[in-house]
Amino acid sequence: MFEQFRELQRSINRIGLGGTLRALPAPRMLAIADASDQGNSVHDRFLEVITDSDLLGVSRDLFVSGFYSEASGEAFKFVDNFIKSKTSSTKSGSALMEWAFSPNGTTLKLNGLTSESEKNAQAGYQRIFAGSMLGIRNPTAHENGWITDAEEALETIVLAQHLLRKARAATL
Repeated sequence: MFEQFRELQRSINRIGLGGTLRALPAPRMLAIADASDQGNSVHDRFLEVITDSDLLGVSRDLFVSGFYSEASGEAFKFVDNFIKSKTSSTKSGSALMEWAFSPNGTTLKLNGLTSESEKNAQAGYQRIFAGSMLGIRNPTAHENGWITDAEEALETIVLAQHLLRKARAATL
């Protein structure tokens, strides 16, 4: 019976329907592992490395079901919405990140901003946050299948987790 499900899953992916069913929510179950999956697969690593419960909630089912672009996009949408909520801003995306983490008139402080190194770190993370919105969140929201590789998706979600940790620790 499991082999029939696996074959159905392979057929759906083979004919390209897997990436076009975006409007449907991800199933609340893990994808059925292929018999050839042995050892430390990228899906196993995802479950080991992504430890933030909120990011798991928005991306796990999509990721293990093979919707890599959507999983990454949802992770960055969560980061965006978290910062929007924390700052009570109506801005979004890179504009929000530029404003929230600006070293001048900073809304969210990542450190004390007393030394040149602390100011540089603030400015650097401002650019990382804003660049992530432009380079990851926006394309995954506007293009189907922007990220098709599981490894690349995992890397982007790890970045989202890191940025979320920094945003949670930031002070107003």
